[in-house]
Amino acid sequence: MTGTGYAFISAYLKGEESQIVDSEHLSALGKATGYQDAVDSIRDTDLGRFLSGLSISTFDELDQQLWTYFNNCLERITWFKSVPNPAIDVLQAYKVKYDIQNIKTALQNLLTGNKVKGIPAGIVFNHGLLDELVNAAGLDEINRLLSSCNLSEYAAILSQYKTEDGFRNEILTDTTLESRYFSNLISEGDKVKDRTALLKVFYTLIDMVNLQIVLRAVIGETGTDASGKIVAGGYTLSERLLKELLTLKVSDIASRIESPVYRSLTEEIITGYEKDRNISIIDELVDKTKFRIIHEMLAPRNMSPAVLIWYVILKEIEIRNVRLILKAALDNIPSENIRNYLVYSL
Repeated sequence: MTGTGYAFISAYLKGEESQIVDSEHLSALGKATGYQDAVDSIRDTDLGRFLSGLSISTFDELDQQLWTYFNNCLERITWFKSVPNPAIDVLQAYKVKYDIQNIKTALQNLLTGNKVKGIPAGIVFNHGLLDELVNAAGLDEINRLLSSCNLSEYAAILSQYKTEDGFRNEILTDTTLESRYFSNLISEGDKVKDRTALLKVFYTLIDMVNLQIVLRAVIGETGTDASGKIVAGGYTLSERLLKELLTLKVSDIASRIESPVYRSLTEEIITGYEKDRNISIIDELVDKTKFRIIHEMLAPRNMSPAVLIWYVILKEIEIRNVRLILKAALDNIPSENIRNYLVYSL
């Protein structure tokens, strides 16, 4: 049954992959003269058909609908009874990343008094409790909601930051939640078929997050202050190396990194930053490199849980790219202004 289940989900997701917004669609999107023209240019994709049936006039409406579409794509996978349970467990563990974003939105709302909406994806959202989470009146209520969604281990972490009149603000920048998330993800990935490929991807994700943290800190001259904000569990970039990098000058970082991939990426980021002093280049180049590496690791895989994670990452990239282009169209911003921010897909 397990082999049959992987054969089914592999075939299904390959079919879904053929309907994704690819690099040719992105080129067409970039030439569109307005929002509706942009949507029409991707009408032959699954996302394009979804958007064609909606009346959208603001970016907030677009953002909510894109995330809703994305979450529906992930939930559809869990409806198939033939998909092996270990693969579903990995997918569920991966999805908690959206819950962590929503937890931090809820905490930020408590601090500022604002009512920023959460991302309609993840475990809490699928329990129908997202609005309650982001509008929670206090940390105890947040923890109660998380516990009701089987996320009590994250509630326990938040409790460590509790104070008499609220919570310590550093929970918003510390990576304790993320460290637990990756630990759980690796634990689930270690249980399944083809775990070697999956674990390499998960360790790469940790390394990339940590490289971003280090480069932002060193460039922003807050180096050693970030030493406690490194995500635990990295592979190629050890905790010892990362803490050393935080003490260096920007120009000295690349030479201390042994990995050719990470060294080359770091050199490219530093060169780009020194050219125009735009710190956003860190995220731009890390995302593009991360996608390329994961593509090489997972795209050839078949008949294994790796196909689920590859599909999710592809959909994340698709949503990000379309989101950027359609926001530009809604705001009447020339597509050339956002081209460098795109992570090109297949």
